[in-house]
Amino acid sequence: MMMKIQVFGMGCRNCHQLEANVKQAVAKSGITAEVEMVTDPVKIADAGIMMTPALAINGDVVTMGRVTSVQEILELLAEVR
Repeated sequence: MMMKIQVFGMGCRNCHQLEANVKQAVAKSGITAEVEMVTDPVKIADAGIMMTPALAINGDVVTMGRVTSVQEILELLAEVR
């Protein structure tokens, strides 16, 4: 099953940094994942996100309001597998 990872944000520098960190973590982990950047404010609100950037793995919001490090993303991915 392919993992789905979503980065939520309005396109700010921190949101793009989180997306880059996610892509780096996915490459390091060797998993197959779809990485999606969600910028639609309605979709962000529907996901229950109050602060961006935020990160969701397989539909579960795992971080909100900060740029998650590559190492922490690797740990989150390992927990989901």
